[in-house]
Order: sequence, then C-alpha cells, then structure tokens
Amino acid sequence: MTTGAAETEALRHWVEQQHRALAKCSYYTLLAVSRRAPAAQVRDSYYKLAARLHPDRNVGRFDDATQRMLTTVYARIAEAYRVLRDPEKRVEYDRLLAAGTLRWEPTVKQQVEAVPNPHARRFYDRALAALEVGDARGALVQLKLAQSAEPENAAIMAAIADAEALLHGLKP
Repeated sequence: MTTGAAETEALRHWVEQQHRALAKCSYYTLLAVSRRAPAAQVRDSYYKLAARLHPDRNVGRFDDATQRMLTTVYARIAEAYRVLRDPEKRVEYDRLLAAGTLRWEPTVKQQVEAVPNPHARRFYDRALAALEVGDARGALVQLKLAQSAEPENAAIMAAIADAEALLHGLKP
C-alpha cells in the first residue's frame, strides 16, 4: 500500500469512526479541545480539521457512502466551531451540555442571524420545515435554492449535510 493509499485508508477509517460517534460527542470532543480551551485554541483546532476534512478537498478520494459520512462529520465540526467561537453561544451550549444536550439548537432569532439574506432565509425556513416532517428531498431542493443566494453560508451547508444524510439513510 502506498503512502497516499495508506493515508486515505486511515482517514476513511477515522471518518467512519467519527460518524458512528456523532450522536454521542460534544462539540469539545469533536474539536478535540477542553471545555476551558481559549477561543484561539478552538479556532486552531477547527482550521486544522477543516484543512484535512473539507469535502471539496476530498472529492473523488472516497466512495459515495464515505464521502457522505465525511460531509456529515465536517458539517458537525463546522457547527461546533460556530457555537464555540461565539462567547454567548458557548455559554448557552455549556448550560445545555450540563443538562445533557450535546447539540446546540438555535432560537428563531439565532436562525435569522445564521441566514441573514432574506431570500436565502425564506428557502432555508422551508427546508427546515421539510426536514421536520422527514422530507429530505424537498429540504435539499429548498437548501440548494438558499445556497444559490448565500453560497458560503455555514448554516445552509450544515443543513444540506443533514438532509443528505437523512436522504441516504445515514441519519435516523
């Protein structure tokens, strides 16, 4: 096995392992930082992971199932970074974590802040409603429309990863 092939196999194994553990991992665990980690350490850990895991950097490297798992893991890591880099969200997340909740759920106001473009937000809101009833295909259509208005929006990209995971049976 060549060095590149060995590296790809090791990353594939790591992605599969992380994907299986997503439902049990706090954001701190995903970013491999302590709860007391300063913002700079959270940022550095995120950027290191993003450089290695961004789905666009790994196109064609894995089979479709592994690529979808990678996208899901990356989206959750991006979600973790969005929460832990913001002091207010981090305090709220720590409170939720103490109560046993591993994922931060935004309020309506925070959802508006996550997708500030009103045209994108209209499609994003429709997508969230579709996801609530299990319509992953409809959600993906709405999210792609939202992404056309806000192509680099992390909340939209995370929702796309969730919808794709649901569509492909990788998420209950």
